Amino acid sequence: MGATVKAKRRPANVLIQIKYGTGALPGRFAGMSEAADLLEQAKRCRRLAEGINDPKTLEALRKMADDYEKRAAEAEAKPAP
Repeated sequence: MGATVKAKRRPANVLIQIKYGTGALPGRFAGMSEAADLLEQAKRCRRLAEGINDPKTLEALRKMADDYEKRAAEAEAKPAP
């Protein structure tokens, strides 16, 4: 039998950033405004945070949600093109 190689695990907050990104994903939800899209991302972060026990990951998710909400408010305040 061959030797077993143990894969290195990435911290959960890194995996979240890889999967969901740290910025807006314009057009991710068809027909949604940028502000609505950002608010959906914030909701997703908060929903994920509900099942997290790791304090660093929990804080990262909350920070991301706060950032998305701030950016949504900025997007809503922008005049339409």
